[in-house]
Amino acid sequence: MTNEPSADLPTAFAAAAALAADGAVAAAIVAFEGVVARWPRVAVAHANLAVLLRRADRIQDAVAAFRAAVRLDPVDPDRHAALAGACHTAGRMEEAARSLRRFGALRPGAPEAAYNLGVMLPLLGTRADGRRWLARAVVLDPRRPGAWGRLARATARLGETERAGAQLRRALLLAPADAEAAGDQARLTDSATAYRRWAWIDPRDDEAVTGLAEILAETGDHDGAARTLSGFAKRTEVPDLALRVGRRAGAGWARARRTRYEQWRAEYDRDDSSVLADIASRWISPPTISVMLPVCDPSPLILEEAIASVERQSYAHWQLCVADDASRDPEVQKVLAAAETRDPRISVVWRPQRGHISAATNSALAGATGEWVTFLDHDDCLHIHALHHVAATIVAATIVADPTLDLIYSDEDKIDEAGSHFEPHFKPDWDPDRLLAQNYICHLAVYRRALVEAVGGCE
Repeated sequence: MTNEPSADLPTAFAAAAALAADGAVAAAIVAFEGVVARWPRVAVAHANLAVLLRRADRIQDAVAAFRAAVRLDPVDPDRHAALAGACHTAGRMEEAARSLRRFGALRPGAPEAAYNLGVMLPLLGTRADGRRWLARAVVLDPRRPGAWGRLARATARLGETERAGAQLRRALLLAPADAEAAGDQARLTDSATAYRRWAWIDPRDDEAVTGLAEILAETGDHDGAARTLSGFAKRTEVPDLALRVGRRAGAGWARARRTRYEQWRAEYDRDDSSVLADIASRWISPPTISVMLPVCDPSPLILEEAIASVERQSYAHWQLCVADDASRDPEVQKVLAAAETRDPRISVVWRPQRGHISAATNSALAGATGEWVTFLDHDDCLHIHALHHVAATIVAATIVADPTLDLIYSDEDKIDEAGSHFEPHFKPDWDPDRLLAQNYICHLAVYRRALVEAVGGCE
């Protein structure tokens, strides 16, 4: 039909459109390809072909067809809007933003253009521009709750939490059952009231339920937290945070199960202390690792655990250098005095005046005798084999006479009050580019002492 030389444009176009209306997408694509081949300057034919190509998941071809429609009909705002949508799907964010700007220029009163630009521009790293467009969207259509919610999110990311809260209240006034806005309000305010509202709107949202339970547990309402989490008890898959909060709330079902990270640790963390001790006993010159521990009025129980984590090390060649930064709590002083008496590898410097963490760390560093030093906060804990694996790396470098080894760093995770491990941070090999963006080294980091001293310690 459309391929017949005698067919005119209206007939060929109508035949292709009929195929599309009947759901024959592949045949309609072929028909419209025939139309644009014979009549290449018909913008609407390219636009229809583009729509069909998107429907067939041929997104790059769809972008090309939408571009052709825009070139042929550059003053039609809908052409630019369609190209923007296709570019967004194809991951061409900059081109999508340009097309949306043209759409907005051609149709300045369209809230949709302002809204879409406001959503898209932050993806390109221009949060302030995104917020300006979202603000324009709510001016053009002040009764659109989604635009108020997005504006609030952009405002919060720019650090203006009070203004973001007001914008979220407007969104929820317009749409009281909007789960997305309720969730943003809960995260912004971190209040039990906001989390209750979110959980009431969407009781199947794990983050809402767990967030409410976490706040209840933190405020001492363990029974309320346990009741809030009770729906997880019969589920086969439970979020890690729900298990951890359940344990803090005293829920038996939570204690009886492992988080996914705990399952991973059980499978892979299988070092045998006796085997590692035997390996270390064969080292001719096992390195001494000096651990710096600045202390300033921590919880005595947490401090005891930090010190105990060093004492429990399967590797014996360590030195713990503590500097108490004029702690006022006598219980802290008792913990430190007892540790110093208990093990000759532990020494305490008592600072008469508070100098804060850098000065306290330097006081500890002054007593270090190991060739290698590391730094422990007073609320940190070392894995039982942490120093063994550090020492093994040092010994291996010594064997091959590698003079370039100056820094060793490890993965890390966190431990909550119930002893649950969470938020593992698995780190890559040395990456100077990543280091420009984030301090991914952090804990545990072990440095050659001469290098630390050469830069003046912790100034």
